[in-house]
Order: sequence, then structure tokens, then C-alpha cells
Amino acid sequence: HNGTAVGFQYWDAGSFNSISGGTLSTGSWQHIAAVRNGNVLKLYLDGVEVATVDATGLDIEAPTASSLLYLGTYGGG
Repeated sequence: HNGTAVGFQYWDAGSFNSISGGTLSTGSWQHIAAVRNGNVLKLYLDGVEVATVDATGLDIEAPTASSLLYLGTYGGG
């Protein structure tokens, strides 16, 4: 949707947390990346940092066969 913030949601310590920023637009491809470097988690939109959060103690794991990975909009249902 035009005007929608870019977001990355992650599971940590028994609850969902998120980082968001930037604005998506329609009509063109955009590159989104969430990057962790040490104790910092950053969100990028088209190579520009749009958000940062303290990731101290954060344990983000790669998806497994028994876990879920959502790309795009997730309505929670």
C-alpha cells in the first residue's frame, strides 16, 4: 500500500517486537533489509538506514522446518 511503513517483526524473550521506519511507494521495486551487527539491529530501505534498535541479548534464529517465516503482510489470522 502506498504510504505504508517498512517493518521487521521478530520473536524475542517470549514476545513479538518490531522495528519500523521509511515509507513504501507504489510503481517500482524497492529493496528492504534488516541487518544485525553486534548489539544493533538496523532496517534499510533502498540502501538508506530508516530505523535502528538496541539488539543486546537478542536471539534471532534462522527459520527451521517447524517454524514460520512470513514475507509481506501478515494479518495475524
